[in-house]
Amino acid sequence: MLSLFPALLSFSFFAPLLLRIGAGLAFLIVGNRRMRDPVSPGPKYLIALEWLIGALLIVGLFTQGAALVGILLILALKMFKQETYGGNTLAGTLLLFVCFSLLATGAGAFAIDLPL
Repeated sequence: MLSLFPALLSFSFFAPLLLRIGAGLAFLIVGNRRMRDPVSPGPKYLIALEWLIGALLIVGLFTQGAALVGILLILALKMFKQETYGGNTLAGTLLLFVCFSLLATGAGAFAIDLPL
């Protein structure tokens, strides 16, 4: 395979770790922002779901399930025209694709649900 930096391909097992941590932090930050919003804090179950998804992704427990629930949550919020992820549709779309990637690749390194 032709690659510009072939030595870096040996670190491909760590790529989902970076995606997992970034997506988990995004879900936690959005949950905190939704909770602290004085105008419309949002439903409590939505905040709890975002926190749960974020925590599971960061720890690496049930990663593919958390990514699937994250995908469904983002798509549902987009369908019902809710303010998603700071009103930034690009951030919501990127988070959607990161969740799709985690669904396909799994947890990666330093996760509780390592592949067999």
